[in-house]
Amino acid sequence: MAPSIWSDSLATHKQRLREHIVGTAGELLAERGLGGVSMSLLAQRAGIARATLYNHFPDFERVLAALVADEVARFRVQLDRHLADASDPVERLRRYLVAVHDWATNLRRQPQKRPPRPAGRTRKPRLSPQVVAVTHEPLGQLHEILERILADAIARHAVHPDVDPGLHADLILKLLLDPRPPTPAAAHPPGAERDQLVRFVLRGLTTRPPAPPPATRRSGR
Repeated sequence: MAPSIWSDSLATHKQRLREHIVGTAGELLAERGLGGVSMSLLAQRAGIARATLYNHFPDFERVLAALVADEVARFRVQLDRHLADASDPVERLRRYLVAVHDWATNLRRQPQKRPPRPAGRTRKPRLSPQVVAVTHEPLGQLHEILERILADAIARHAVHPDVDPGLHADLILKLLLDPRPPTPAAAHPPGAERDQLVRFVLRGLTTRPPAPPPATRRSGR
C-alpha cells in the first residue's frame, strides 16, 4: 500500500503545482501582456525554482497552451450542457454561435492591469509560429464540435448542401473569436452585435430563415 499512497500523493502535488503555475501565468499575462512575461519572471512570481518550472514546462509556449487548454475545458462543460437538449439542427447551431461568442467576449472584457507604456517608441511583440500552434491546439476542439454540427445539419437538409463543414467552421470561428476590442456598450443595445452576427451566419447557411431572437424584457411599464 505504501508505494501506491506515495504515488497518489506525488501525483496530487504535481497537479496542484501545475495549476499554480498556470494560474500565475494567467495573472502575469493580464498584468503585462504576452511580451512582458518570461520563464524567469514566472518562476519568481510563482515562488518556485526555475529548474522546478522547467520540469513541468519546457518553455513558455507550453505554459500558454496549458492556460488556453484549461480555459477551453471549462467552457466545454458549459457548451455541452447548453447543446444537450437542442435536437433541432438550426437551434443547435444557433446555441453554439451564441455560447462561443459570449465566451470570447467575456474573455476579452476581463479586467486588464497592465501598467502604462513608457513614453517613446515601443515594439509590439509578435506571436511566434510555436505560440500560434499551441494555442490553436485546444481551440481545435471548438472547431470539431462546430464541424459536426454543420455536417449533421447538412445531412438533415437544414443547411445548404454546398456548405463545406470544415471550411465554414473555420470561417465562423474566425468571426466568433475576433480579437478586436469589443464595441463600446453605449454604441449598441446589449446583445445587438451578437444577435446580428448570429442571424448573419444563419441566413447564409440554413435552408430556412432563423427564428427572431427572443425579445428583451423591459423593467417597469
